[in-house]
Amino acid sequence: MFAYNTSPVYFLDALANLQQLQLLHHREQLAAQRPRILKKIETEEVFLIQIHKNSGDFESYEVRVVRAYRNPNLVNLIIESKADEFSKVFQFSLDDIEVSEIDWVYYERENVLMLNIPKKMKFCTDDFANSVLCSLLGVPTHTSRCVEGKRAMRKQRKQEKRTKRAELEASREAYLLNAVRLAEQARQEERKEAEKRRAEARKEEARKAEEARRAEEAKKADEARKEAKRQRDEEQRKMEQRRAEEKKGAEAKAEAERLRKEQIKLEHDKVIKQQQEFLNLLIGGAFTGSPFEKITDTPNAVYSIPTQRETCEKAKNVQESTPLQQAEAVAENTAEAKDVQMEVAELDHDSEDEISSDTDSIRSDVDTPPTPTKDLLYKHPSLEEVEDEEFVMFRKKFGEQNK
Repeated sequence: MFAYNTSPVYFLDALANLQQLQLLHHREQLAAQRPRILKKIETEEVFLIQIHKNSGDFESYEVRVVRAYRNPNLVNLIIESKADEFSKVFQFSLDDIEVSEIDWVYYERENVLMLNIPKKMKFCTDDFANSVLCSLLGVPTHTSRCVEGKRAMRKQRKQEKRTKRAELEASREAYLLNAVRLAEQARQEERKEAEKRRAEARKEEARKAEEARRAEEAKKADEARKEAKRQRDEEQRKMEQRRAEEKKGAEAKAEAERLRKEQIKLEHDKVIKQQQEFLNLLIGGAFTGSPFEKITDTPNAVYSIPTQRETCEKAKNVQESTPLQQAEAVAENTAEAKDVQMEVAELDHDSEDEISSDTDSIRSDVDTPPTPTKDLLYKHPSLEEVEDEEFVMFRKKFGEQNK
């Protein structure tokens, strides 16, 4: 679809064109940098030739004076520079110029090189008559005076040139010194500015470091306060939890103690009722209105009061039993009561008072002084007492129960 030509002809043509353009550009640069003659000035004393360059120096420039071919009175003054490919020829007569006094003057600001070609002074004239007369009289001739004046003028001109050159050198040195001083001053200012910037940078770094340190200290203090508050809250929570546990334990202990006391009281009431039942069966089953019936009216009673018929039957059975069987029954009930009383002794003073009040409420109408029921529970009758009192256990009369 597309044709691609691999022939090197076009490439070579392009390369040749590029080289030609580069050469043309180089020539244009050389033409721009090549010096040119600005002015050729002639005064009464010198010929001046000014050479100017846009850039660069004149280190490679030189001037030569060459005698003309077949004309010894003429000379060719050649100004050339191989580096800039510059060459210019000027022709002068030896009678017009002083070849030995040709010199250069460089103006750095304008980048101008000026060639000074001094003229020969021709204001002295002489003739033969004046020469003879002066020689006869012994006075110097006019020519000799002209030569002396010319020499003095030449010397003065040389002195002026040296003075001017010295002034130029001095001004150049002053310019260089001023430039060095300004450069040193600029370096000092730059050094001061750099030192000032470094000091400000150090201050800024110190300020930032101080701010960071303060922020870190504030953060640590805040963390410490939070940690202390957390520890206080934890201790408060643990203390409250411990108090709650202690309160629950105390309540549980009090509840257990209360239940234990109630259980002991129930056991005690049970034993009392068993004793009352036994005593009722033993001594009061055949009578009505026995004072032991009042004891069984407590709300914690376990067993109900036996009926009169049951009481009579139990009393009859007891009366029909032998004295030995009656003593064994009394001893058995007394031992059971003793065990219950040992448990009752562990209660506090209130329980003992209550038990004592319940026990003291039981009275006996026998002629002997009344004995508390608690003492009767711990009394173990002997076999002789049982045998002796076998038939005297009912001394209480029926009519004495209401007294």
